[in-house]
Amino acid sequence: MKIIKSLLLILILSSCKNEIKNSDLINEIKNLKNIATIYEIEIDSVGNFLDTLSIRKIKKNREGVEVYKKYKIFVDEESFYETTNYFRDNSELFYSAMKSSEYGLISTFESWYKENKIEKGIFINYKKEEIKDTIFSNYEYHYALNGVLNKLIITSEQNDTILSKELILYNEQEKPIKEFIISDKDTLSKTIYAYNGEVMSKKIIEDFNDKSVDIIKYNDKNFISSEEIYIRNQDSLIQIEQYNFEVNSNGDITKKTLTKYPENIKKTIIYKTPTVP
Repeated sequence: MKIIKSLLLILILSSCKNEIKNSDLINEIKNLKNIATIYEIEIDSVGNFLDTLSIRKIKKNREGVEVYKKYKIFVDEESFYETTNYFRDNSELFYSAMKSSEYGLISTFESWYKENKIEKGIFINYKKEEIKDTIFSNYEYHYALNGVLNKLIITSEQNDTILSKELILYNEQEKPIKEFIISDKDTLSKTIYAYNGEVMSKKIIEDFNDKSVDIIKYNDKNFISSEEIYIRNQDSLIQIEQYNFEVNSNGDITKKTLTKYPENIKKTIIYKTPTVP
């Protein structure tokens, strides 16, 4: 089985040999000098420190596009989960690795480009640092008669069995308007995108398994402003959480306020970058 997986990986890499190698992109990003460290801190109602929830390390390229993010979430004083993401200059994720203090490496994801678009991807689950499951993704692009992208189908397979399909529909500006995840002819989730001109103003994600509806709203600069989470009860939506965000001029979140319903419990989280003396 390990030999077969290795051969499949070699085939994927060979099909993308004319593109910039992911390893070269990762090395370029590693060589970027400027790195921002952001602490996610919970405070009480009068601003006193309660807990450090996470630490993020971020790198941006010369154009100000985020190309690297390491995100460490603390479970308790000794345990954590850590995700490291690498992005292309167009903000497309091309490599991700997740590990934990307890289990070591948990999973990796990698995608490869061909003719300036993602062609293939591979997701690997690990158990005790050894490969447990391997899932391959194929990207199929469809275009209108005028050459505009109008549909993308992402098929995920394991051992020649289709696990799921992701269908994304686009408008005439090639911006996503609807997204569906389908498995065994059942729709698992649906996402609807709304725009104010060229700027996305709202995203509605409905998960049909847990019956949740997530409504994310953006301001006129496409910066996140709020998030509302509901549970569907027949024809009604019952709100269980509300997030309100404050952002700086770059769109980076500086403060997040969480309200949980029906208890009306509030939490305040701030994002701090240490000052260099």
